[in-house]
Amino acid sequence: FLFIKPLERDAWTNVNVVTDRRVYSLLLKATDSDRDRASFQVRFRYADEDQDARLLSLAQQSAADPDLKNLNYADLNYNYVYLGDDGLKPRVAFDDGTKMFLEFTGDIPAIFVVDEKGHESLVNQRTQGKYTIVDKIGRQFTLRADGKTLCLYNRT
Repeated sequence: FLFIKPLERDAWTNVNVVTDRRVYSLLLKATDSDRDRASFQVRFRYADEDQDARLLSLAQQSAADPDLKNLNYADLNYNYVYLGDDGLKPRVAFDDGTKMFLEFTGDIPAIFVVDEKGHESLVNQRTQGKYTIVDKIGRQFTLRADGKTLCLYNRT
């Protein structure tokens, strides 16, 4: 906030306002003869900040839930079975042919893909809304947390 009070009638002055992002140079005239033209409050709006706010809002909406509208629900594979500690079992598991979607009710465990020789590799995953999205499809995954283990098998 900036408050300015004139000391004389019809006084002219300039004001420079310096912020961390912009510099404003204003010319002011104190008058009581033309109240209809007086500015009692000035606001500045910036197109880039409006766009930043819009993009932030879109990003937050996107992060809240993955874009499942583009999935063909007829092609989704829900054919997963589990063996191991039920505490790690996801509430839902499905894939779209390129990514696996898991929904957990508690903490998210570490997720490993198991190759045909039985070797485990940590997978790239991200949380988007209520889903953990694994950027890989495999025949078998191992989920681990707090000394517990669960195997997740893709039966297709």
